[in-house]
Amino acid sequence: MAKVLTARAVEAAKGGDTRREIPDGGLPGLYLVVQPSGVKSWAVRYRHDGKPRKFTVGGYPLLSLAEARARAGE
Repeated sequence: MAKVLTARAVEAAKGGDTRREIPDGGLPGLYLVVQPSGVKSWAVRYRHDGKPRKFTVGGYPLLSLAEARARAGE
């Protein structure tokens, strides 16, 4: 099971060699996406008609962790 993300962990996430998706244990399906450049965004992964889908909720820091959880829960 994924660890619950904290505001401090989101702030500290750095870009690397590849794009990373860090799952949030506080809301299944919510991910922090960190690009190699260091740009961060929020995304939700779900299934529709049996097919996997991804929806980008918004960018960080425009959307905080709490706001991303609220929007993803909708």
